[in-house]
Amino acid sequence: MAGSEGVTQTSAKAQRIASSPGGGSAGGAGFAGVLISIALAAAAARGAFVLRSPDRNWSHSVYYEGDAPLWVRYADCLRAERPFEFDIPVHPPGMGYVLAWLLPASSGGDFLPLKVGWAIVGSLTCVLAAVVARPVLGARAAVMTGLLCAASFGLIVQSTSLNNEALYAPLLLFAIDLTRRVAHRPRWWTAVALGVVHGSAALLRPEHVAAAGLMSAWLMARRSGAATFGESAREGPRRAGRPGVRPALISLIVFVLVPLPWNVRSFRAIQRFNMIEPATPDYERPGANWTGDAIARMRELPAFARDGTSRHIAELARSVGQATIDRAFVDRFFDELMGYRPRPISPWTFVSNQGALSFALANHALADGGFSLRPLEAESPGAFSFANPRHLRLFQEGYAIGLRHVLSDWDDAARLMAAKLRRFFDGLRLGFGDRNLPFGVEGVRWPVDQLTVRTSGSAAWGGVVVVLACVGAWVARARNGAALFVLVIAYKLLVTVAFYGYARQAVTVLPVVFALASAGLEGVLVAPLLRGAACPRRWEMAGLVVLAAGCMLMAVLPWRAAYRYDVSGSAEAAPRMGRGAFESAQPLAVRLKE
Repeated sequence: MAGSEGVTQTSAKAQRIASSPGGGSAGGAGFAGVLISIALAAAAARGAFVLRSPDRNWSHSVYYEGDAPLWVRYADCLRAERPFEFDIPVHPPGMGYVLAWLLPASSGGDFLPLKVGWAIVGSLTCVLAAVVARPVLGARAAVMTGLLCAASFGLIVQSTSLNNEALYAPLLLFAIDLTRRVAHRPRWWTAVALGVVHGSAALLRPEHVAAAGLMSAWLMARRSGAATFGESAREGPRRAGRPGVRPALISLIVFVLVPLPWNVRSFRAIQRFNMIEPATPDYERPGANWTGDAIARMRELPAFARDGTSRHIAELARSVGQATIDRAFVDRFFDELMGYRPRPISPWTFVSNQGALSFALANHALADGGFSLRPLEAESPGAFSFANPRHLRLFQEGYAIGLRHVLSDWDDAARLMAAKLRRFFDGLRLGFGDRNLPFGVEGVRWPVDQLTVRTSGSAAWGGVVVVLACVGAWVARARNGAALFVLVIAYKLLVTVAFYGYARQAVTVLPVVFALASAGLEGVLVAPLLRGAACPRRWEMAGLVVLAAGCMLMAVLPWRAAYRYDVSGSAEAAPRMGRGAFESAQPLAVRLKE
């Protein structure tokens, strides 16, 4: 009887292995060996890239500037206990505080130690992508995912510039894995860990609120015993109850609590900004004769707008020959010339309050699909100022302004959507290695973005990646957690369509895209080829280890060959960001000299 039970258990185990994704799971030692090889290959590629580049001491790089200089300035202000951006939460705080904590490791504007640290994080992200993909997509797809991430030119570039995407990508992968675990076996501590990850990710990228919402909705919608993503009703009994509701609510509560100290600080800072004048307006300055009722009208404005706006009004009065500035003149300035009267900024914000401004600038007749200040300059020339009523209107009413443009001009909205998605697609068409093989390194670095290379071959490759990812989503549709990979990509697409089109947005989710593409490739090509082959799994894993070692060797061999870049476009010197560093808010043409 006992022997019969043993045979039955062995048979059931064999059936589970045979029906598992990827034709079975690799042995622990074999898979661990592959992971170590992936980590070493990724580290070698990133290390070689950093150390051979002339921008290795910069905070950013020629290929990817992003917001790295801004984060360094933020960290400088934190360390010096100076207010940054008027001490209100315009940008999320995560990256600034991380750099403020780590910056003492670099001295004299030399950011190489930190960039090496970022490269290590990027290498571990490749391993994490394989680990997260394995229980859902299978061992073969997981290993292919890790190898693709290790060799990806886009991810190499992204993990060697001090931007927040390199830190955000692993948090996104952790969120996928923890959500799957909560769905598979709800536990309160797993739900708490998921909330901590969501909260930490939002402190780096505020738009992660959308990802947290989608994942939580997926958890809540799952019924006990119900079919998973894409399963039919006959594949599993449907029973009453949604066991994911409680852990989803726990994770959401923790998600809100993690940034709560920052949000409370922001609330108080905005209240001070509204009520305390940073500088007392000088209504008695020469050439400006302010009446009492005009001064009283100005004092009705929020404190942050009084000094700068009074200067604008005084300059206008001088330019039109107005000897006395009375209340009627002040009202005409706001109502007729500016079309907006400043009002206090709402203190209720979650992590960052620049979303409305970004939405307005991204959905404007002069927008080009990416980041551009042309819409802001069209409203009123000059840098953004809270004292400029037209700029302030975009900051406070940007969502309504952008939505009105979308609804009133569908043709232009479609143009912008296509341009944004094209920028996103640019991040999927990048090749491999530090030379972006086989497409080369000659392209455009758009403002606040990373290098894009547009060739017919790269477009075809990007199309292959997209098609394989769609196939992978279909192949894995019945597996527990596969929907999360699709949701993460959908979240990035929604953010792209709503705000700016960035190649870096796509590169951030390349591990997820590669995971689905690997599942598609494994399902339609690799598995059928190996089905009849008598290839032991240990030899299969050994071959993958050799492949990873080959990738590492290719990265190390040209170690002594230094890069040289040919950059053309408008740029300004930024010595604080490293020796020979420059910044640019304009598109730059970049070519790698051989």
